[in-house]
Amino acid sequence: GQLFESFVDRLDVLFASRNPRLATRDRRRAALVAASIGQVLLARRARAQAAEKKPLVDDLRRILLAYLQPLLEPEAPTAKRQRGKMT
Repeated sequence: GQLFESFVDRLDVLFASRNPRLATRDRRRAALVAASIGQVLLARRARAQAAEKKPLVDDLRRILLAYLQPLLEPEAPTAKRQRGKMT
């Protein structure tokens, strides 16, 4: 719905500020994927027993970090050059 699309738009803006070099299409897809994963797991958390609630949020955090970190925190150019010299 409209609330979900608004959230995706906000994530898109946030992601653009984190990595301005990320292509618009890739950034928008990342925002959509992150919001979708979050929506599903948070909905599941709302129906979960108390003991499951925190682990679900912890899993959500791990999933999103693993997915978003490479997109939003690209390697510094110097690290890429140094790795290239080693191979």
